[in-house]
Parts: sequence; structure tokens; C-alpha cells
Amino acid sequence: MATEATRARIEVMALDRWEAASDATLAAITHVDLDADDAAPAAVERALALLEDRQPALRGLGLRAQLGAIAAGLTARPQLAARITHLELRAFDFGRTQRGTYDNLYAPTAAWLAVLRALPRLEALDLRRPDLSSDAAVDGLLTALGEAPALAELRLDLHGCPPTSLGLLALLGRLSPARLRRLALRDGIVGAGPASASDFVVFEELELFNIRLTRSDAARLTTALAGAPLRRLWLTDVEPAALVDLARAPALAGLHALTYTGLDDARAASLADAPFIPTLRALDLTNGTLTAAGLRDLLGDHGDYALRDLNLTRCPIADAGLDLLAASPLLAGLERLTLDGCGIKGAGVKRLCAAPAPLQLRELVLSNNKLGVTGARALAGWHRASALARVALRSPGIPPKGRALLEASPLAGALEL
Repeated sequence: MATEATRARIEVMALDRWEAASDATLAAITHVDLDADDAAPAAVERALALLEDRQPALRGLGLRAQLGAIAAGLTARPQLAARITHLELRAFDFGRTQRGTYDNLYAPTAAWLAVLRALPRLEALDLRRPDLSSDAAVDGLLTALGEAPALAELRLDLHGCPPTSLGLLALLGRLSPARLRRLALRDGIVGAGPASASDFVVFEELELFNIRLTRSDAARLTTALAGAPLRRLWLTDVEPAALVDLARAPALAGLHALTYTGLDDARAASLADAPFIPTLRALDLTNGTLTAAGLRDLLGDHGDYALRDLNLTRCPIADAGLDLLAASPLLAGLERLTLDGCGIKGAGVKRLCAAPAPLQLRELVLSNNKLGVTGARALAGWHRASALARVALRSPGIPPKGRALLEASPLAGALEL
């Protein structure tokens, strides 16, 4: 997606400002969030004319209102529609109902489906909170996705939406024309679907956020994804037995990055024998209840590790967990270590800094702990971490004396206090 420097929010109701902008300013914009709230169709047409005539680099659109008028305008402007490869479409709004209360107001299904069908070269779709409670809406979405031959990335956010029969496996079964590399599904279900995914589904990244996986779900999922070259996986709620099955799936054999939000000790033990653990490059366990015991089970003793990025934010591993890391061969290969809010104190940091192995660490995050003067002194004298370019110590529980030690140390230029 576009960076902040190439992304702009254009209000249709205040279009004069953008029409007066220089050609150079408009030509640099690659993504527009089009705010068409309360805009008349004529104003929407003016905005689309601006996008077509003066923004040649435009490739991404963010939409949330007046979807019917925008779909009609895109259909009438095929050259503009053909330039759009990335779409962020919010199919609901939070507004006042006729009864005077505030609630989710879902866009008409026909309107947002018309937008999808108007974009023949769509490569990435971020569809947020559509109303898919009817079979007609589900079928319409699946048909529209199936008619998008260039689609490579799909993010479908069903958070807070009415219940739907649409499941992950049904999506896989209807995406056969697309060479889909990345799929993110939030608050959905696995559901029923084909025995295996299409050969055109070549997943590299799969995100299943807030989706509970039972053992039967995991079995259907691993069958459907057999042969997919998964490189990144994000999970949040998997039964321990299902996690054991997933860990052995051929599709995960080449996994490079695993994110598991909410991992506990029992599930860590389920992952301990996963063949991909020694070859992972990035492991993110943010917001888990993982303790030092669970960390010991998860990391095991594999000898060599490929891990470069370990994130244990808000996992209560405490000093005992830091002792494990200090004694593990894993530490020598890490380039980024995030221990934000892990219950760590100065004694644990002191032992980490005393680890004998030469380190490649470039980033260390120890914010929201209680390091004290002991921890600050250890960090200030940590000579084996000479590659550190960033040390985040926001709210670290370090008194003024400790801060002075750090600010006078070789780490001073890398500190974020």
C-alpha cells in the first residue's frame, strides 16, 4: 500500500482546494482516500474527473460512502478504473439511524459489489465489514472475486458483522482464477469447502485473526492448503490438539514467520516439536500469557536457529525468561528482540548483558519494565552489543541516576527514552 508521503485524503465536499493544487502535487499521489460523505452525484463526478485527468500515478483507492455513484463513475471511466490495482473498501459506516441512535449502517450489497466489478485489474482488496448475512450477498462476493484474475491479496474483515455462512474454504474454492498470495480473514469461520485449493492459490501469507480453529477445522485447512508455499502465518485461537496437527502440515514446512496472538504455555508445548521452529526467521507472540516455562518448551534445544526477530510483548516471561534467552544459542543470531512489558527487572537485564556469545542485535525494546539502576548500569556497559542502533526504554522504571548512566554510555545515540 501507499506510504504516508504518497497518500492523500480528498474530501469531495471541499474539492476546490484539490482542484487548485499544482500538477506536481497531484501527480505524486498514488493512493486517495475519497471522502464522499453527503456528496451529490455531480460532486462525485467532479472528484473522479480530477483523479482521472490530473493524477496519473494513482493506483489505490479508499472508499466508504456514495459507493453506488462511485461505481457508476468508474464504469463510465474505464481508463481510470483500469489504473486502480489496490482498493480499501469500507462497506459500513457508524452513523445516526432514523431512531436517533448510533449504529453500524451497512452499505447496500449491490453498491459495493458494483465497485468491485468496475475494477478489472484489481490486485489487492481490503474489504471491511460487509453485510454478508444473505446467501445472495455471499454468492455475489464470491462471484466478483472469482472474476478478478489479477487478485493477489485479499483482506476480509468481518468484525462485528451479522452472522454469515461464508467460510475460508468457500473463499478458496472460488478464487481459482487468481494467483492469490496473501489472505487475511478476521472474525470469520473455516466452514466447508473443497477437498483442496486450486492450483492457482499459491499462498505465501495467511492471517486468521480471531478465528477459533478446532481439530476438525485444522484438518480441513491443512488438506485445502496442501502444497501451498506458506511463508507467513498469523493465528489467534487454536485448540492445542489442532495446533499439533497444524505444526506437522506440509504447507508449513517452509514457514519463515509465525505470529500467534494470545499464545499460552499449553499451546507453546503443542508447537515445540514443529519442524519449522528451528528455521523460523520471525516469531511474534504479542499479548500472550506465555511464561518462562512455556518459552522453554517452545524454543527447546535445536542447536542452530534461523530466528532474527523475536517479539514477546506483554508475555509475562519475567527474569526467568530472560535467563533462558541469555543461555540459549538463539540469542547470538537475533537482530531484533522486543520485550515490552514482560515483567523484567534489573537482575534479568544484568544476566542478559553478561551472556558470553557475540551478538548481532540491532534493535532492543525493554519499555514498560522495571529495570532500575541495576538494569541501566548493565546496559550502559554492554560491550558485546556494539551493533545496537535502537534501544527503546519508554517507561522502563529507571530513576534519574540510571538515565544518566545510559546517556553517558556508548548507547546514548541509540536510546529512545
